[in-house]
Amino acid sequence: MNSTVPQQLFDDLELRIGIIANLQNPSAPERENIWSVMVDTYRRAILAGHKASQVKKDLAAWIWPSVPALGKSEGAIFRQLYRKIERVSEVGNLADKRHEAAKKKRAPLLSKEDRAALIQQAVFECGFFVDFAWQNCLNKKLLSDGLLKCYPASRSHRPRCPRAIRRQVAKEITALKQHHVRPHFNSNNVAPMTRDWSNVYAQDIYECDDKTLDVNVLRIDVAPITGHRRDVV
Repeated sequence: MNSTVPQQLFDDLELRIGIIANLQNPSAPERENIWSVMVDTYRRAILAGHKASQVKKDLAAWIWPSVPALGKSEGAIFRQLYRKIERVSEVGNLADKRHEAAKKKRAPLLSKEDRAALIQQAVFECGFFVDFAWQNCLNKKLLSDGLLKCYPASRSHRPRCPRAIRRQVAKEITALKQHHVRPHFNSNNVAPMTRDWSNVYAQDIYECDDKTLDVNVLRIDVAPITGHRRDVV
């Protein structure tokens, strides 16, 4: 490699690479150590009077054949190195804060009170619609302060229940729906029966849900000649 940077500046980087067991797939701490040594090498080269852009190119060209897992190409490593140097200049370290940031965005586990409030709104007030129940809980402040702070109500649009929250109550709401609203797909399922319609005639009662009882009527007929009374049932 034709480099304007003296080879002795790459000695620490070469030693650090030599202790990595698998250069094709280094672990996350090993990657962070490599980037840290590369930034230190860059700083030493700048203090030695070398041009910044050329040092970055030389570092990317030197590290790309040795540890190709750091980037898809030499240009990708150059861009990552540029960002790493900017991060060290601003923050002072290369610590990856994405894991901690993801924890802040991660939905908390619902407490017993929050779970009961959301399920009650969904079952008794909102027709088993979780989004409407979530909206009611936010508007009426039925949830705990920590959950309300994590998910503040927005006036610009109708709030939707977060997926992580929905997953925690979906099974219970579905079970309660089956309990409160009887499933109708089994209502006509009966035991198999063999029916013989040969003896059934028109207007015969053969199946019914309920039947009005017969009403007996007493009719009195009077014979026109004899005048005798005759009761007919």
